[in-house]
Amino acid sequence: MELPRLFLACFFSHALVTGCDLNLFKSKGIVPNYLPTTPKKECKVTYDDHSIDCGCTESRGNVLQKPTVSFPADKEKYYSVIMIGPDAPLVSPFLHWLVQNVPGDRVDQGDTCSVYIPPLPCLFFLDPHRYVISVYEQPHKFEEGSSDIMNKLKLNLVRNNFDLKEFAKSCSLIGPICGNFFYV
Repeated sequence: MELPRLFLACFFSHALVTGCDLNLFKSKGIVPNYLPTTPKKECKVTYDDHSIDCGCTESRGNVLQKPTVSFPADKEKYYSVIMIGPDAPLVSPFLHWLVQNVPGDRVDQGDTCSVYIPPLPCLFFLDPHRYVISVYEQPHKFEEGSSDIMNKLKLNLVRNNFDLKEFAKSCSLIGPICGNFFYV
């Protein structure tokens, strides 16, 4: 009789600690359509003091400011934090935010390649839109202007129809090592 209670206690405490059923990335069509693989862990996404639960629906007002993203990181490595909107009509997926050369998990010290544009789905569409934040490990620190794609990102020339899988491949990014997503 004690064993089932112990199992349930372990199960629910694990669910509370991880917070995100990473299988949702597949069941909601994010993997393999937009990410090459399911993230190994959840990244914590916070707008002001409001934490985003994986797969939840948020109001537009909650996500207007750039979020804080935290994740388990090696402080000796560099990372890329990328946010896309795969449901934008005509231009999907849309690149909402990209920060590269993040030292460890200090996103505020990375190089912003594409400034944050908040989720603003069209009012004509009744269905909520998905927004995906993923973190990739970089093979090394990228030098400014080191690639054509980076220069275009700085000029906001490649936000529409942004192919995250192709971008990750072309930059030799590893991962996604963690991720989160929500609806607006």
